[in-house]
Amino acid sequence: MIRALLEALGNMFRKPITVDFPFSPPQFVPECRGEIGYNAEACIFCLLCEKACPPGAIQYIRGEDGQDTHHYNTHLCIFCGDCVRECPKPNEALWQTNAPVFSTTDQTINKGWDAVENEAARTKREYKKKRV
Repeated sequence: MIRALLEALGNMFRKPITVDFPFSPPQFVPECRGEIGYNAEACIFCLLCEKACPPGAIQYIRGEDGQDTHHYNTHLCIFCGDCVRECPKPNEALWQTNAPVFSTTDQTINKGWDAVENEAARTKREYKKKRV
């Protein structure tokens, strides 16, 4: 007990070894897995990235004209890179950046994500009905 008390008192006068996070920006290594980059022109809309994404951070909404719309939720993404590995055109249509994880300025993305998921499911059901 005395040993623990002496250790605690000693720590009061030492410099902290933790990062002063809220007051200084965190340092990222170049190998850091960050946000997923997307290029609509190179995408073939195979939906493999959507199927491979464990938390469902990628959703495609099928349009009436047959054009799909890509939606990506950075707050839901776990940055595993499975979507990039499944993509038939990696580093062209999808790639993983080393950008800081929460660099997005869109703070309202989670408020509308349920609507995006519901719309994506609805448009896919309608697309399947038209194909049959």
